[in-house]
Amino acid sequence: MRRRALALSLVLAVAAAAVLAVLVLRQPPGRDAASTGAAPTAPGTTTSAGTSTGATGGGGRPSTSSQLSAQGSVQGAAQAAALWLAGQAPQGGGVAVDPELYDEVATSAQLASRLVPAPTAAAGGQLGARWVVAGPALRTEAAPGSWAARALASSRVVAAFGDGDGRVEVRELEGAGPTDEPVVPLAAGEDLTTSPPVTSAPPRATATPADPAALAELQRNSRLDFSPRAREALSTEQVDLRLAALLVQLAVQQPLSVADLPSNGGSEPLRTVVLDGVDGRAVGADPDALALLQRQLTAQDPAYRASVAQERDGDTQVLRIALPSAGM
Repeated sequence: MRRRALALSLVLAVAAAAVLAVLVLRQPPGRDAASTGAAPTAPGTTTSAGTSTGATGGGGRPSTSSQLSAQGSVQGAAQAAALWLAGQAPQGGGVAVDPELYDEVATSAQLASRLVPAPTAAAGGQLGARWVVAGPALRTEAAPGSWAARALASSRVVAAFGDGDGRVEVRELEGAGPTDEPVVPLAAGEDLTTSPPVTSAPPRATATPADPAALAELQRNSRLDFSPRAREALSTEQVDLRLAALLVQLAVQQPLSVADLPSNGGSEPLRTVVLDGVDGRAVGADPDALALLQRQLTAQDPAYRASVAQERDGDTQVLRIALPSAGM
C-alpha cells in the first residue's frame, strides 16, 4: 500500500512539472521584459548591416547601415554617403551638403565639382541641386523658410547611413532629375583638371583611412567584384579613402574585378589596387575598355590622379593602379 502511495506521488509530481513547463513555454509574446528578465528591444532598431542603394518604392522607409560608434558615427556615415553618391551616374546632378559635413564629403568622394554647402539661413536664395546630404546639423539648424528647410520638406530619403540622431541621409529633391549637361566627377573646370570655386573650398587631400562604414558600403557595390584576398585586405588593413572613392567612381562606367590591394611598403593606408578584369573581360582583352579607364583616371584632380601599369601575375594580365602619396 505504501509502495502504491509513493508511486502515485511520483506520478503526480512529474505531471505537475510537465504542466509548469508548458505554461512557461506558452508565455504570451507581449509580456513585458521586467517579468521575463529579458533586455527590452527598442522598436525599429536596426542591428544588421545594409544600406539603401537606391530609391525605395511605394514610399517605403530606406534601410540604414549597422550601428556605428557614437564618436565615429557621423564621420563614417558621411563617408558612406559620399561613396554612395560617387556611385551614381556622372550626369547625376549637383549635391547640396550639410555645411558641417562638407569637408568630409568633399574629401571622401572627390565630388568638389558637384558640391555646394546647403544654405541654412533664412535669407538664402535658390540653389540648383538634385541631391541633399543632410546630417544632424542641417536637420536641426535650418532656419524656417531657408533653402535647406524647403529642400528637406520637398525631398525624399533614398539612402541613409548610421542610426538615430547621428544618421546621414541622402535625399532627392522633388522633380529633380539628371542634368542635360555632362558632369565630370572628381574633376572640374574646362580643362578637367582643376576644381571650380565653391562657397567652402574642400580641404587638401590627405591619406585619410576609410571608416569601416565606408568600406562596408564599398563592398556592397554590385559593380565591384572583390577577390577573397582583396576582401581580407579591406577587413584587416587601413585603406586610403581616396582609393575607395576612386574605385566606386570608375565602376560607374564599367564593372571591375579587384584581385588585390597590396601594401605600399610604408605606414600610409593602402592606396594601390590590382585589377584582373574590366567590363567583365580579362585585362587587355578589350582595348576600348582600357582606354575608357585611362580617360577616367587622366581626368582626376592631381591628388586623385593615379599611375597605371599593365603587369603579368603568372599567366594573368593585371592592371596596377596606384594613387600618389598624400601624407597623413
